[in-house]
Amino acid sequence: MYRVSEVLEFYKDYSNIPQNILEEKQAIGTNVHACIDGYYNDIPLYPEGREVGYYNSFLSWQNNHRKHPSHHEQRYYGVGYYDKLSGQVDAVIPLKSKIGSVLVDFKTSAKPDSLTWSLQAFYYHRLLMDNQIATDPFVLFLQLDPKGGVPKEHWIDTSDPVITDIAISTWTVFKAKKGLLKVRQL
Repeated sequence: MYRVSEVLEFYKDYSNIPQNILEEKQAIGTNVHACIDGYYNDIPLYPEGREVGYYNSFLSWQNNHRKHPSHHEQRYYGVGYYDKLSGQVDAVIPLKSKIGSVLVDFKTSAKPDSLTWSLQAFYYHRLLMDNQIATDPFVLFLQLDPKGGVPKEHWIDTSDPVITDIAISTWTVFKAKKGLLKVRQL
């Protein structure tokens, strides 16, 4: 089983970032996600240090929307063509949409990453579809503010044919590199 994050590593280059900074950023993201999950489970967790601003940013958004997710911090597994793919979805929240629920991903990144966020949106939306969870094709990425301000909303349309083509190609290349493709000789 392969995680969406493993598939997306092909597009990320962290070679110029010192290891200690990478580890600190990962810890911040993990801890902020844990605090958000605690919030949704009515378990008070208290962020510390640099995590506080991100969490307060989430709270400012949450207080404006006052919606509780139907699913959060849950891992899903693909079927069919995506049967070796898994991903942990941050939240599926009943926001105003044609479908009724929106996939929401919380980010502590300093800058948006349009390529990997678009691919992540596509794969997560696909995994939810494979598990009979209907969500709007527009996925919301909330870029949380490190100082506690209102997060920036980034909406990604997973039905965009360009995103679809890149996502399918990326998954196909990943599967080929892992020896998961079965090739028939003619």
